[in-house]
Amino acid sequence: MLDLGVSQPLARRPEPKPSAAQQPRSYSFSEVSRLRRDPYAVYARRILRLQPVDPFNRDPGAAERGTLYHKIVERFVRAKLDAASPEAQVEMSRILNEAFDEQALPAHIDIVWRPRFAAVGKAFIDWEISRQGDVRKSFTELYASMDLGVSDIKLTGIADRIDILGDGSAVIVDYKTGSNPSINEARALLDPQLALEAAALKAGAFTAAGAKHPQSLLYVRLKPGERFAVQEVNNEYAKARANVETKSADQLAEDSLKELTGLLAALMSGKYGFASRLIVQKERDYGGEYDHLARVAEWATAEGEDDSNEG
Repeated sequence: MLDLGVSQPLARRPEPKPSAAQQPRSYSFSEVSRLRRDPYAVYARRILRLQPVDPFNRDPGAAERGTLYHKIVERFVRAKLDAASPEAQVEMSRILNEAFDEQALPAHIDIVWRPRFAAVGKAFIDWEISRQGDVRKSFTELYASMDLGVSDIKLTGIADRIDILGDGSAVIVDYKTGSNPSINEARALLDPQLALEAAALKAGAFTAAGAKHPQSLLYVRLKPGERFAVQEVNNEYAKARANVETKSADQLAEDSLKELTGLLAALMSGKYGFASRLIVQKERDYGGEYDHLARVAEWATAEGEDDSNEG
């Protein structure tokens, strides 16, 4: 009997086009990557106002660890200690234990994370020592709001850290506890958070810091020991190689702002819709927060089958 049923068309990739009045009037620095990669997820969260439900009795994970690590290094930087002094290690240990005690993690999580961050803290202090003499002033958790010139939409958010150098230029730092986004994704502006923060800094949107020239954009990977890494997104001084474009922080800022305003204008006009999974990191990975709502497993499989039969 099932074989005699009426054939049903497969779902198609959703691409809703809400009116301009329904669309958000602000986007955060960190949200723009999702808007580029998976506009439908932004549509579901910001326009339909659907919030994912956490699994029952879930252990703290990567997000909570990232928040905790950020809190510790922010407090250390705000203490304004000489990183090379004996007091620096003592203060880092004190802040570490204070933050972990405040968090009150489950014992089986704490016993792993606490000693792991002790190694991160040591590597962080070593990095701070290596920069002594270059940094005149550091701002942490600095808020910005910037008018994008498209339908009164604002770009907002908080920079992890902005260091003002002796010549008045600035280094923007984004702390990461994992490997994503990659340095190549940042340079290709698939994850334009740092580049957009640079654009906001140029425009004076970080009021406390004032308008500054962005000299460098850094990912600081908060990993223990030798895995601790500092990666520079701008690569204007890199050796020229085929198929590798070099760009300064200033160029990345300009390009990211141009791409964002163009995308927003197209969304507001209805030229583009909030399509699902435009740029995916992993094929056949349907674990996104709103992938079930977009019926991704159905249409993505169909699109894949169509592609494999071409040519």
